[in-house]
Amino acid sequence: MPLNVDGSVLDSPSTKAIAKVGRFSLAGLINQLKSAAAMEIHGDLPCVDCRYNLRGLQTDGNCPECGTAIEKALGRSRLNGNGSLLTAVRRTRFYPVMAVSGCPIDGVLFVHDSMRTAVRRKIQEVGQGKSIREAGKGRSVHVSAADICEGFRVHAKHYFNDQSEAMDLLNEWGLRSSEDVGRVIFAMVAVGALVVTEQDSIEHFSGLFTLDSLLKVWEYSR
Repeated sequence: MPLNVDGSVLDSPSTKAIAKVGRFSLAGLINQLKSAAAMEIHGDLPCVDCRYNLRGLQTDGNCPECGTAIEKALGRSRLNGNGSLLTAVRRTRFYPVMAVSGCPIDGVLFVHDSMRTAVRRKIQEVGQGKSIREAGKGRSVHVSAADICEGFRVHAKHYFNDQSEAMDLLNEWGLRSSEDVGRVIFAMVAVGALVVTEQDSIEHFSGLFTLDSLLKVWEYSR
């Protein structure tokens, strides 16, 4: 099942989107859900360029002093010890995907990060040793359902401390099989985060792994 990594974004959700898969770009993953939600900045947040205090502005805007995108400052911010504002914004933007998929927000974010892992691995594969930035510049690559599920495995290996933690949390998030991963991917399509293609079906995620089979190869995975 091909996914074109070309930066395209769906203009409006399709009624058949849940039966198709979409296109996305590595660079565009940060901005795909930009219109889904914006938050007011309640704490002090200096602009990365001119140091103007962005407090009281919306996270999807620009600095009124120099015009720099506010999102550039989000990753550097810390509010009351609760993590970066960028993390809070990201979680909020994925709430529509959570509602459609029925998957908890942490599970949705895990699948999204697994998808990013799959894209990076594919770009490295076709880039012949070049850096991600160099290899991905101006390039379209295709990732399959199998690639995404492999990205899921690799991300799990790096994300969790051990098999027991992986089993507990993935079960809690309802991510017990490749079909569950496909369900979240197509929820992203349904809310307009991914562009549909006519060739692909959710069935391509069927039977690729169960959580038990995934964790059996834990010790042998990269």
